[in-house]
Amino acid sequence: MTDILKISLLGVLLFTLTSCAIAPKQATESNVQLEQEFRPLFLNSSLKHPIQAGKGFSYYFSEKTLNSPESSGFLPLSDPMDAFSARLFLIDNARETIDIQYYLFHNGDTTSILIDHILQAANRGVKVRILLDDLDIASKDKILSMTNLHPNIEIKLFNPIYFRKVLRNWSLVFNMDTLGRRMHNKSLTADGLATIIGGRNIGDEYYAADDGRLFLDFDLMSVGPFAKEVEYQFDVYWQSDWAVAIDQLAKYKFEREDFKESLEAYDSLLESKNVLETRQKLAKTPFSKRFQKTEGSHYLDVFYARPKFYFDPPKKVSAQMDHNKTISGQIGSSINVEKEIMIVSPYFIPSPQTIKDFEQWIRQGIKVTVITNSMASTDVAVVYSGYREYRDALLQMGVHLYELRPRVIINEYPHSVNPREQHLSLHTKLMLIDGRYLVAGSANMDPRSKQLNTELVAILDQPVLAQQTQTQIEKVLNGHYVYKLAWDPIPESEKANAYEDYGVAWHYLEDGKPKVAYHSPETSLWRKFSVGFMSLFPIEGLL
Repeated sequence: MTDILKISLLGVLLFTLTSCAIAPKQATESNVQLEQEFRPLFLNSSLKHPIQAGKGFSYYFSEKTLNSPESSGFLPLSDPMDAFSARLFLIDNARETIDIQYYLFHNGDTTSILIDHILQAANRGVKVRILLDDLDIASKDKILSMTNLHPNIEIKLFNPIYFRKVLRNWSLVFNMDTLGRRMHNKSLTADGLATIIGGRNIGDEYYAADDGRLFLDFDLMSVGPFAKEVEYQFDVYWQSDWAVAIDQLAKYKFEREDFKESLEAYDSLLESKNVLETRQKLAKTPFSKRFQKTEGSHYLDVFYARPKFYFDPPKKVSAQMDHNKTISGQIGSSINVEKEIMIVSPYFIPSPQTIKDFEQWIRQGIKVTVITNSMASTDVAVVYSGYREYRDALLQMGVHLYELRPRVIINEYPHSVNPREQHLSLHTKLMLIDGRYLVAGSANMDPRSKQLNTELVAILDQPVLAQQTQTQIEKVLNGHYVYKLAWDPIPESEKANAYEDYGVAWHYLEDGKPKVAYHSPETSLWRKFSVGFMSLFPIEGLL
């Protein structure tokens, strides 16, 4: 099967089976006139729901933390609402610049709140640059184009799809070799002093504000020189030929009344019950409470480290890249495991080299643990079909393999917006090595992150943080939250054929009692069919 046929077939299958120092803003006579006309409307809108600016990063972090030439301060963000509070903290305390870079930018309550904080920062005179991958943006062209009219906000789209409406999906299908390569980087940086990187996109499902789904994820907030490295990474992407201004793609001619009505609708949304409830919850998160101290030192405690930072060049999406210059090529030679390695990846499809590494480590007595999504919990069933091909071999070689259960009562985050039963999906990208190194960023362990998408990753030599994070993860490696997979004898009643003596067994707890399943548990027949059907096609390199 030719590459073009494989790519086209994948596009059709996905379409069928899923619903699924800053340069000044370029001034033209038309956009200057629009900005002058509409700026009073932006300002009036902000007055209806004012947000108090923060006291600045120097109030919350010591001079050592902010300006140390040797190390940066880090805070882990595993709690979903804490992660959102931290993003608002960076925006509210910015004095000069905000750089925002994301793969997905979904509509929702948290997104509306985020845009509100961004607009009010821009009204204070902060220069805001927003760089979004264009895969999921077309339906948001109008609101982003309106936001782009603010004189202090500039928005670009990365690797844009020039068909904005008609033929957009088919354009993607038949240009997968270019348009199928996306900017998967995720960062938010303020004043070159503070930054957040990690796995979370922008959307309610990442911050415990979605009624149905919650992505379990992990971010790192950093203050100090590391923020400058992330800011430089952003500049490289912003200045690349792959980043195109949104007003060159989405051609909207706004009338004053239309613009005013849209802002009024947005104001009404910000006053809705759900948004107000979300704001109240945000004020009570552990992260927010740290800034409500009125006595004693207001400096935040952080973990200090000198990170190694890696990011793919933007031209990786052109398919004209030396593998040794990509993240996977650079990091592969820098990881030395001596005792144990824990890998958390929502989309896990090991490369041949990864399989060889696992086999060698296990022969040396090194413990290898992998935590990924189950068939029931994954949000991308086609990726599970690729991982399933390696599952038996991983268990037989001695990998400790766990899969996330899809539905459990979430009581770990009592301050979350919807503290009740939700559909869980793993979205964390994390490695912990020898109780010493923590590796975090946007990259999954799959062919797409390795070969197709651009990514960013940080490696911290920080034993206290690494051990603390591993301890938190190990607390939930029980049958309540995850399945423990094993290569077990198959009972006669469960055998698919007479020659099947051993196979995969999923061990878990139900009402406190141990249970074992010999087929993917808590999974619908349609999901099982979809995964099985997708596994028939040679598309692993695109997953």
